[in-house]
Amino acid sequence: MKKRLLTGFVSISMVFMMSTMMAFANDTVEGNMTSTEFLEEGNENSEITLDGDVTLSDSLKIDAKDYVIDLNGHTLTFTTDTNLVTNNTNVIFKNGTINLDGIKGNADTILGVGHYGSSANLTLDGVKLQANNYTSPYALIYVYNDSVLNVENNSVLTAKNEKSLSGGVIKSSNGQAGKINITDSTLNFENAARGFVDGTINIKNSTVNMKGLSNGINSSTGGLNLTVDNSKLTITGSIGRALTLDGTTVSFKNNSVIDFSNSLVSDIMFKSQGKIEVDKSSELNFKKVKLDEAVKGTELNDLIISENYEYQLDDKGNVTITQKPGDVEQPGDTEQPGDTEQPGDTEQPGDTEQPGDIEQPGDVEQPGDTEQPGDTEQPGDTEQPGDVENPSDTNNGGITTTPGTENDTTTTDKLPVTGVEKLAYLFVGIVTITVGGLVWFTSESRKLRRK
Repeated sequence: MKKRLLTGFVSISMVFMMSTMMAFANDTVEGNMTSTEFLEEGNENSEITLDGDVTLSDSLKIDAKDYVIDLNGHTLTFTTDTNLVTNNTNVIFKNGTINLDGIKGNADTILGVGHYGSSANLTLDGVKLQANNYTSPYALIYVYNDSVLNVENNSVLTAKNEKSLSGGVIKSSNGQAGKINITDSTLNFENAARGFVDGTINIKNSTVNMKGLSNGINSSTGGLNLTVDNSKLTITGSIGRALTLDGTTVSFKNNSVIDFSNSLVSDIMFKSQGKIEVDKSSELNFKKVKLDEAVKGTELNDLIISENYEYQLDDKGNVTITQKPGDVEQPGDTEQPGDTEQPGDTEQPGDTEQPGDIEQPGDVEQPGDTEQPGDTEQPGDTEQPGDVENPSDTNNGGITTTPGTENDTTTTDKLPVTGVEKLAYLFVGIVTITVGGLVWFTSESRKLRRK
């Protein structure tokens, strides 16, 4: 009987262990595989956790189903173009590396958020995405329709040496409808066709560097809405322009630093009416501006609106920058008459240093004031006999005599009981109770013996 029970227990244990191992095996993955095999590794919550580096042999297409792909410190390598998340799916890659190096694309994009006729959300959370020596006729990452791309949480996106020279790194297919959010991350683009083309682009608490591109940030008519918030944007060495505006709005705010330099055509180009807004805390550095025929004759101050500076443009596109009067150190500001240091203010007669004030007779140093008899140092006050330092105070036989402190009467109080006295009282009480208990116990014992 015991052997049967033992055998049954062992069998149940083995079944439990095998099922547990299968469950764990189902949501971890590594090695070379197809995209179908990769997606089949998702658990019941559509979560896939890498247990090692993974290389996909074909395009990854995630359609109408949400996934969380935890790279778990490993690398997911793509080998072909047209990797897509589509039909309102929400896909998150986190905690690892995505490798797009060397892909030779022939279609629109290498990594698409949405597709023709559909939109989706893609988030890179703490991901290092790298694409070196790649070819993409249109874009490395294409945001279709009203799709959303989020790059966040210390992600790093690096794109270098694009071979097609006609595409770009991140593009939106439908103007401002596509959303591109860069938060707490770093982007480095080098030797590519374009950095951004169109979209509603929000760069917050991040660093974006573009070097040696054909054009840095481009816009179709009304296609761009760019906000740089507490970030650094540097575009240098562009073959064409660093920033192109075509009826669009750009905002630099909250201590942002913008550097456009060494562009062959111009650092900033206005194809039509547009606007660059620079708040008081931010810095915009550039040297050359080009205005197309549609905006020639427009004052540069109407196109670039800065709280700190005014801009003038000469016939060759060179810019003269001057600080606005009435700014940080100008008259009418913090040091102007009528302000903090002016008569009638902090140093004016009748104020802090004027007769009748803190240094005037009758005030803090005058007889009858803080040092006068009857005041702070007068008998009956803080340092006078009858107070804290006088005999007949704390050392006078347990009696306190304080002339004039309350209602100008003499009061008597007992000294407070000290800690030693409290212990003494407690000890006496304990001894009394103990002795009483012993007496009672002895008495009862005698009565019992007599009986």
